Amino acid sequence: MRNLKSILPMLAFVLAIGMSFAFTSEAPGDLVLEIDGVLYQSPIDCQGQGQDCTAIISKDGVEQEVQVMRENANGDYVDATTSVPSTTVYPFSSLIEVTP
Repeated sequence: MRNLKSILPMLAFVLAIGMSFAFTSEAPGDLVLEIDGVLYQSPIDCQGQGQDCTAIISKDGVEQEVQVMRENANGDYVDATTSVPSTTVYPFSSLIEVTP
């Protein structure tokens, strides 16, 4: 019984450390925009199916509609779809470039 009282807390500590490495916060299927050959993080989240998911980007005073792409398991990008299209205009300066 005396050994159990000293081993049990150590076992719980080791288990807690092991569980902290078991989960990752990376979400599958990152959403990106491709503008002039450069990938940027998508400012919108495409949920659902039915319509092409596009974002409206304002660059140098000109608004352009850009297709949002989702990364698949192979590392390739495919067009993302949504059930509710976005009409919000996002400034180009607010986009964050994706670094490989």
